[in-house]
Amino acid sequence: GYNLHKAMPQLRIELSGDPRSAMQSIFDLYGSRTLTYGEPKEIVEGATITLPLKVEYRSGSTLDAAPTVEFILGVVGPIAINLASNFIYDKLKAGKGLTKLTINRRTTELDAGEIRRVIEEEIKLERHD
Repeated sequence: GYNLHKAMPQLRIELSGDPRSAMQSIFDLYGSRTLTYGEPKEIVEGATITLPLKVEYRSGSTLDAAPTVEFILGVVGPIAINLASNFIYDKLKAGKGLTKLTINRRTTELDAGEIRRVIEEEIKLERHD
């Protein structure tokens, strides 16, 4: 059938923090402790998250840099952006040890409105319209 996922703008979201919090946030977003890699999982209607096949725990160049976990967010349409932004905010605000959220390499405040704004801007950039 028609593959909705292929048509979705893909945003790369990275979470940094102590490894336990970063992983816990992924479990919270995923709604499960069993993660499937490379397969899109619908989080809200019209939005999916996909964990890259290879999960990298990258540390920055400095020794104190927190490990980073990433996932790909796919969203279709303004309603999905709204739902997904609120969903991500709700799940991440619980992660006390999270230090940084980046969307397409843009550092984003852990605030529902800010997450939505950055997602909207990045999608516009991606569509080139």
